Amino acid sequence: MAVDPARQNEGVGTALIAELATRLVTAGNRVLIVETSSLEGYTATQAFYAALGFTREARIRDFYEDGNDKIVLWKRLGG
Repeated sequence: MAVDPARQNEGVGTALIAELATRLVTAGNRVLIVETSSLEGYTATQAFYAALGFTREARIRDFYEDGNDKIVLWKRLGG
């Protein structure tokens, strides 16, 4: 997921995740997994997901390239 930088901090990303979660629960899913980069430029992304209740599930070292790990985040859906 990506939100145009000009529209960030307006609730767009939160609304997208909320709609996705609703659709996933309706389809019978129990968890939502997202991934992001470990690079410093993705600190705000990690904080965004943490604020929505996601927890860090895994870190896969050097996944994207040397020094750029994959961060896997997890959230239970539907209570």
